[in-house]
Amino acid sequence: MAKKRNLFDELINGAAAMKARRAGKITLPSHNVEPRTSPETGPNWTEMAQRMAHAARLGVALEKKRLQEILAERQTKSASERTQA
Repeated sequence: MAKKRNLFDELINGAAAMKARRAGKITLPSHNVEPRTSPETGPNWTEMAQRMAHAARLGVALEKKRLQEILAERQTKSASERTQA
């Protein structure tokens, strides 16, 4: 079984290393990363995303309304059962 990592100690050591680097005491390893270009997105993509978000909001609203109807039906049913008993 592998030894468990102590993430807090790793974070503290990393913060201390960054502080020492800023002070010029050590050089940390680094590498260059090529910037990625974002994919071309036209107005159709954003329009479709807006439509999907709108449809999702409508779906949630419909589900909420139906849930409220079900709860109201149950409440009415339980109230009528109590009056009959």
